[in-house]
Amino acid sequence: MTTHSVNVTPEAAAKIRKPVEGNGGFQTLFRKLQGQLGSRGSVLTLTDQDLERIERYKSYEPGGYEDRLEALLELLRQQGLSQQPED
Repeated sequence: MTTHSVNVTPEAAAKIRKPVEGNGGFQTLFRKLQGQLGSRGSVLTLTDQDLERIERYKSYEPGGYEDRLEALLELLRQQGLSQQPED
């Protein structure tokens, strides 16, 4: 399994760390991302599966969790890890 270390901004880290309520696909993804965010909050370790899920979930109808992914997805584009076009 390939992993990628992504340097995240304080804004993206804050959106990842934001409390997650309920159960479902987005909630599971955010809990996983929270566990993969380094203790200093500047590096996020992602698998290829994580990258695919982030892109797929961001393509859903706009909403709270989708909006929380935007800062992270922008960083993934900048680092060449996402081919998804900007909105």
